[in-house]
Amino acid sequence: MRKTWDFHGGIHPEENKHQSTQFPIVDAPLPNKVILPLQQHIGAPAEPVVLVGEKVKTGQLIAKADGFISANIHASISGTVVAIEDHAIPHASGMTDECIIIESDGQDEWVELEPLADWESASVDQLLNKIASAGIVGMGGAGFPTAVKARTRERHSIDTLVINAAECEPYITSDDMAMRTYPEQVITGAKILCQLVDPSSCLIGIEDNKPEAIKALQDAAKGTHIEVVVIPTKYPSGGEKQLIQILTGREVPSGGLPADIGVVCQNVGTTIAIYKAITQGEPLISRVTTLTGNAFNRRQNFTVRLGTPINELLELGDFDQKAASRLLMGGPMMGFSLQGDELPVVKTTNCLLAPTHDEFPDPELENPCIRCGMCEQACPAELLPQQLHWFAKAQEFEKAQLFNLFDCIECGACAFVCPSHIPLVQYYRYAKAEIRREDEEAKKAERAKIRFEQRQARLEREEAEKAAKRKARMAASAKPKTAPAATAASATSSAPALDEAEQKKLKIQRAAAAVALKKADKALAEGKEANADNLAEPEQAQQQAQQKLNDIDSKLGTAKPSASSAAAPANSQVSEEREKALKQAKIAAAASKAAIKKAEKALATAQEAGDEAEIKAKEADLATAKANADKAADKLKALQSAPAPSATATAPTTDNSAALAEQQKAEHEKALKQAKIAAAASKAAIKKAEKALVTAQEAGDEADIKAKEEAVATAKANAEKAADKLKALQDTPPSAAPSAAAGNAAALAQQTEQQKAEQEKALKQAKIAAAASKAAIKKAEKALTAAQESGDASEIQNCEQALTTAKGKAEAAANKLADLQQQANATEAKPAADTNAKTSSSAPSEEDTAAKGKALKQAKIILAATRTALKKAEKALAEAEQSGDADAISEQQQTLARCQKKFADAEQKMAELTGDEQGNNTVSKGNEADTASV
Repeated sequence: MRKTWDFHGGIHPEENKHQSTQFPIVDAPLPNKVILPLQQHIGAPAEPVVLVGEKVKTGQLIAKADGFISANIHASISGTVVAIEDHAIPHASGMTDECIIIESDGQDEWVELEPLADWESASVDQLLNKIASAGIVGMGGAGFPTAVKARTRERHSIDTLVINAAECEPYITSDDMAMRTYPEQVITGAKILCQLVDPSSCLIGIEDNKPEAIKALQDAAKGTHIEVVVIPTKYPSGGEKQLIQILTGREVPSGGLPADIGVVCQNVGTTIAIYKAITQGEPLISRVTTLTGNAFNRRQNFTVRLGTPINELLELGDFDQKAASRLLMGGPMMGFSLQGDELPVVKTTNCLLAPTHDEFPDPELENPCIRCGMCEQACPAELLPQQLHWFAKAQEFEKAQLFNLFDCIECGACAFVCPSHIPLVQYYRYAKAEIRREDEEAKKAERAKIRFEQRQARLEREEAEKAAKRKARMAASAKPKTAPAATAASATSSAPALDEAEQKKLKIQRAAAAVALKKADKALAEGKEANADNLAEPEQAQQQAQQKLNDIDSKLGTAKPSASSAAAPANSQVSEEREKALKQAKIAAAASKAAIKKAEKALATAQEAGDEAEIKAKEADLATAKANADKAADKLKALQSAPAPSATATAPTTDNSAALAEQQKAEHEKALKQAKIAAAASKAAIKKAEKALVTAQEAGDEADIKAKEEAVATAKANAEKAADKLKALQDTPPSAAPSAAAGNAAALAQQTEQQKAEQEKALKQAKIAAAASKAAIKKAEKALTAAQESGDASEIQNCEQALTTAKGKAEAAANKLADLQQQANATEAKPAADTNAKTSSSAPSEEDTAAKGKALKQAKIILAATRTALKKAEKALAEAEQSGDADAISEQQQTLARCQKKFADAEQKMAELTGDEQGNNTVSKGNEADTASV
């Protein structure tokens, strides 16, 4: 007997499956016409390959898959294509989509079918191509293309194939009757899937309320490696993630796929379709559909051609419209109401439910939530439906995402048990749709922003080229007038001078070099913003462009125009360059703000996924973006506050001290910029090396893991060197100008502010880690309780070890948080102490009093936290002594010693702040009330 597990929550609604299991499956009559939507699957819609008026045969390809995730569409009857147009399709919103409409000729003439005669010796690619060409999709869920899902072994290591035969939804019996009727086809289809996926085990999960189907499958599976596993009946055990957890005990991670834990899951109907495609060459043109509900006088399962209008099936089931309260496609839990009877049957249509008013009375009015918590107890995905409902209702979609809204499988269990009759699933669907719409709008805005930036760059490039040509024309036209002045200047000065032709040539070359430098700067900035792995090439190109521009400037500096002739053009050029620099600074500031927004969004996504390494990387990216934004804002502010060039300050001066200082400052800024780029590149290298290490650890290659660990260590060493160099440049002033003292003070203030920001960031991360560790303890305790109830000794031991590990991590997180809080208090208390030392006044100021009060308040909090940690350590040591584990006792003794030291330091700090060496006892007794007030 194979061991099974259970999942959280679940309900037991009335099944009502006996209505449609009294008669065998029969073929529905050929429809007069079929309506075949081009998108009956997840992914891109198919592309039509037939024209209006064209005659087609049954099984003929009429629409070809368009893209990797797409599926073919085939004609389900023979006849004539009468239209390719928008038509209403089965959807909760009543939407329309492009469909191919075929009128039947009544002949049902098939195309020639091409089965694989010896599929057992066929290659994987042959089987996959055959399944893809047959247009097979998942027939029990959202319709994911089967060939794409079967390729997961190319990217994941798959050890288990699960065939979903649970069919937990009330009323629906299409899979149950198909297993009773075609058990050999189910087993053969499963064998074909095993040949594709190559798992070590194949499990068919089926609920125990289907005894006939269970016996039929067990008889058909004899002598094969396929195991039929009977599971308890509970809704929604047929959910993919829930069934995997029941059969394997593994949980699909939030936002992940079954392939991430080595499992592939397929539906029973899909296996039958695979059998027909491989052994008979038949594409997916029909499926078994249940007609049930007391408004049908004939409740039975039918093999229905895809595209059949629902009104023909209603007639087949002798539908009583007056008795029906509504018409549903799907079951009562996850189905949706149909807006009309002209809608077609599609590949995922497993049931048409027509209940009477007695079965499905009108929904009761929604009442306010009473916070009973029943929805949380019933949720199989372990979510908080009550919180998600409030967030969706208040349109706080970001918070809903943080509470894992997209992990909701929309099973309806929460709404089923809600005593206030709140349509919770409808709220979740609305929130998901809005989030998808906002994401699409954000993508469109990002694309528009990129187009705008490219246009701006093109306009600036064209403007620079025009300016260069304009200056060249001005220089050429001014040549006859400036020739005598140039002759006089050359006669009175012994310095070498450039002739007009060479000046013109150099100016044109300088304009081109300036444009090239601008392109190189932009390419380097884009590479840095995109976290490119290799920034060496754009850095080298930028340096070469800068060097070329400097060389041309040095050559142009040998030409000494007279003050009278060069004053006006110089002022004009300076003003034009200042406006241009100001415009570029504004663009850079706006781009840096957009980069911050993008980094914050990426961080939120990483936090939702729960990947600690990814969260750290995104936080580093956000910090880099904020630093770049601060720098851009400072540069813009400096340009805006700088005085405009004066018309009187045009005469050249022989004092080179200002020019020398400016040159030193420019060189220092250039070196600082290069150091920042190197630091950012080293961080990107660390991130890349860590990602490669994770990949190697997943592969399990020890040699590769060791090599990747060495690469991570090398990258971190290079990053430390780059950080040291950057810090040295930041601490070193560019020159010894008279304003050095003021510059040092500003640098010190900036450094202090940066340290404070880093300290706050570390404190925030420590708080998050402490909260996460507490949640891990709670989860481990819950798992231990479940294991103790099951009585599995090995599972209990594993859970106890997991709980001990979680407590150790929580203790370490608490200790780290206490250390960071103590450091923060010490940092904040230091300026107050320095101020008190410098102040000669006997009466303290209000600011001093407030600072002292704040420091005292924080010291009390730290003292309370360290006392709590000390008590926990004492309790843990007592538990370890009771267990008799020497290693655990030694470890807890060390932890207790650390907690005692931290508690003593906190008491000493409190005594220093209160000025009373004997005040420790008083504080110890009164800190609980103080902490409560805090």
